[in-house]
Amino acid sequence: MAYPLAGPSAAAFDRMSFGLLEFLRSLPYVEDVNFRGGAAAAEASFAQWEERNYPYKLPQDLRSFYLAVDGIELNWSVRLVPGAAPPETDDEARASTKLRVGKFVIFGLKSVTRIAIDEIDDAAEHEDSLSGMALPAGAGAAAASAARNTTA
Repeated sequence: MAYPLAGPSAAAFDRMSFGLLEFLRSLPYVEDVNFRGGAAAAEASFAQWEERNYPYKLPQDLRSFYLAVDGIELNWSVRLVPGAAPPETDDEARASTKLRVGKFVIFGLKSVTRIAIDEIDDAAEHEDSLSGMALPAGAGAAAASAARNTTA
């Protein structure tokens, strides 16, 4: 069974992802593992991004990624046993025994957009203290208020 993996960027991605492509290829029910990676981003692309987003600069780890490959796309399908398609699928999809289930995309440098965040008065307002994950605007304040009310 052939698994098209385009160009040297596939090997680089496989190393960066700790063997994800090889792992997917090794699964007996996974088919059509397709990887597409762009050529390395040019130094001029970084200068253009930083000019558009002045005074901000890309973090070094993100720069390193884009110096290796300027965006990636990974897709894969699984082979189903006949009639195993979910009931909500249409008849044509149900007749097929292959279902595309995976897609992973990191857009190229030209598509990277800096997201402006309003000034933060209190870091707790924008971050969950347990997971460190960013919260939607206002969610942190509501959670902090609820916590104060339960301890009072």
